[in-house]
Amino acid sequence: MGELSAEERKEIALETLSLHFPKGAKIAAVKEGGRCSIFRVLGEGAILKVAASPRLALETFFYDVLQKREVPAVAGKRLNENVLYLEDLAVSKNWRLAVKEDLKEPAVGEALAVWYQAWHEAGRAELAENPHLHTVLRWEYSAITAAALADVEKMFALKNDKVWQKCRRMAPLLIARLKRQVDTFTYNDFYYVNLAVAKKGTGVALFDFDHSGKGLAASDFRNVASSLRDEALKRFQAAMPVDKDILAADGILAVLFELIIASRAAARPRWAEGVIAGLGRAEFRENLQKARNILEEGKLC
Repeated sequence: MGELSAEERKEIALETLSLHFPKGAKIAAVKEGGRCSIFRVLGEGAILKVAASPRLALETFFYDVLQKREVPAVAGKRLNENVLYLEDLAVSKNWRLAVKEDLKEPAVGEALAVWYQAWHEAGRAELAENPHLHTVLRWEYSAITAAALADVEKMFALKNDKVWQKCRRMAPLLIARLKRQVDTFTYNDFYYVNLAVAKKGTGVALFDFDHSGKGLAASDFRNVASSLRDEALKRFQAAMPVDKDILAADGILAVLFELIIASRAAARPRWAEGVIAGLGRAEFRENLQKARNILEEGKLC
């Protein structure tokens, strides 16, 4: 994929500004990443997200589906090949940007269950009506290959770790079994910085679909539950149905995927140590046993 430099992205933003906004309008940088730039159009209630065309094509697809399927969403529209317009939550009449404390709010937990169920329903409908999307959208766990696991084992010196070796042997079997269950969209990157909370009522909406693709509803359940706290977590879990067998298997693959991401970092990330330590925890061992039972009993076929 041909990425744009920061200088190129700023030039594109300025050109877009002159074509789509009043004369004299100005932009201010909000965030500068290696592959994407975010600018605020001052006084216009607009955010410009600038990136390479293929990146925005995928994100635009998800915003279009949300609108088509009437899933709550922050306003978004493609202005040109490299620019996505988004509603500025700092001045929005409908939404506010979530804060970390929202992860404890019961109403937010319930609202997330409602949003994710609508998101997954939309995903199932789109994949059923457009089977070619299975070849377009990425399943995160496709990255879990024998070569990738060998790299993890080498980086983290796991050759003699019995739990790790069980995971390595089980991984291709779980991948094959769960691949048949992939039937919806997955957001994959939940955290409060990507969450909009309604100013009126109790609704929420997610934005920034850079990491979204296809997968299992249970993957999103686990991803959200790992961030929620206290009563918000309880309300979310109570309102969001999930297949417990798939959730257990997903818990194994999620850890393997995280370690693969860590093994590809330029420097060994500190957070990976917590993931490694988790291999020895009771919850992970329970998931490992459940996953083994799923395979032995022929479930999820």
